[in-house]
Amino acid sequence: CYQPQDTKLHAFISAALFGDAVSACVMRADDQAPGFKIANTGSYFLPDSEHYIKYDVKDSGFHFTLDKAVMNSIKDVAPMMEELNYETFNQHCAQNDFFIFHTGGRKILDELVLQLDLETGRVAQSRDS
Repeated sequence: CYQPQDTKLHAFISAALFGDAVSACVMRADDQAPGFKIANTGSYFLPDSEHYIKYDVKDSGFHFTLDKAVMNSIKDVAPMMEELNYETFNQHCAQNDFFIFHTGGRKILDELVLQLDLETGRVAQSRDS
């Protein structure tokens, strides 16, 4: 994602935060085996937010743009996270044992803790990653 001609600070930060996009998940068909289980999935598109995180695809590759306003979006998304959690587990987010969030930064994790009324220790795995 790094583009040497992008001299704006947000371009450098965006490449540093999101340029390493990789993930892995080991899945098994045995429902009785120990380990984590995916109980539900969901997604929510926050209206009028497409400017928060954007890729421009050019001949030189991906050019990433990150709007600072994304930091203020958690208060708008948190109610939907709470609703999905309650529909799935019949409990509030604060009652979950732990969370793994891939947010790109400490400030958004702090907002998740605040908006979902979470104990700070419950996001320790996210802070350590």
